[in-house]
Amino acid sequence: MKNMQLGEPIVNNIFNMSVNEARAYLEENGFTMRVISVDGRAKGVSMELKEKRVNVFVKDGKIDDINNIS
Repeated sequence: MKNMQLGEPIVNNIFNMSVNEARAYLEENGFTMRVISVDGRAKGVSMELKEKRVNVFVKDGKIDDINNIS
């Protein structure tokens, strides 16, 4: 795995899930999700901090990496 989040086993479970599966899973567990890159192309994102928001990289329709939890 690339960027495991220490102390966040719920978040680490989303690796290799589809975007929709990951979003639903995180929302069920009190998190939100923001896609910041798709197949190597950065998405426009704002810099505001939101508690329990997971920033993810998507490759081939699956969660490939986690940037951080803001």
